[in-house]
Parts: sequence; C-alpha cells; structure tokens
Amino acid sequence: MYVSCRRLKPGGGGVNAAIYNAAGEDLQRATKECADTLRPGSSVAVPLPSTSPLHQREGVTHIIHVLGPNMNPMRPDCLKNDYTKGSKILHEAYTSLFENFVAIVQSCMGK
Repeated sequence: MYVSCRRLKPGGGGVNAAIYNAAGEDLQRATKECADTLRPGSSVAVPLPSTSPLHQREGVTHIIHVLGPNMNPMRPDCLKNDYTKGSKILHEAYTSLFENFVAIVQSCMGK
C-alpha cells in the first residue's frame, strides 16, 4: 500500500501560514529537527524555542503539526470522495493530535 507523506514547511495559506509567520524562522528550524514529513493521519509535537517571537509574546511552548485526509482533487493524493477512508484518516489524525497534547501537558506537570 502506498502512503504519501507531505513536507512540513511554511507557506500555503490560512492557519499554517499564520502560525509560521508568528513563530518566525525558529519554528521552521525546530520542525526540521523533529520531522521533515508527515503521513496523513499523523502528527508531530515540536518544542518551540524560547527565542521564537510566538514563544516570547504569547508563551507558546509547542506547535503540533497534524495532517488530515485530502479530499481536494486539486492537491496530490486526493481520496476521490472515499469518505470511509477519509473518516478513518481523520480519526487517526485527531487521535494523534490529542495524544501529543496529553504528552505535552503531562511533561509540563512533571509526570
């Protein structure tokens, strides 16, 4: 079975671009240290360096990158209306996201 991965990089639009812009180049470097790509349905927690403007201004300590299913035919690896597969990938993405979130909270609480 072929599973594609997508590069973690700044750009695009919307929330992704806004987060990278707010966090500065520190996020891009930190992300590359943790992971270069993600497969659909997975996530990665990236510790945000204290030198990042987003960390300094807002106190943000981590960014969780998550990749859900692609239903857009204008983008690579579209699921072509396979909502059964899309729902499974979306479930995996949310599960991975919340597992990373819980791990971050537990580490901050010293558990």
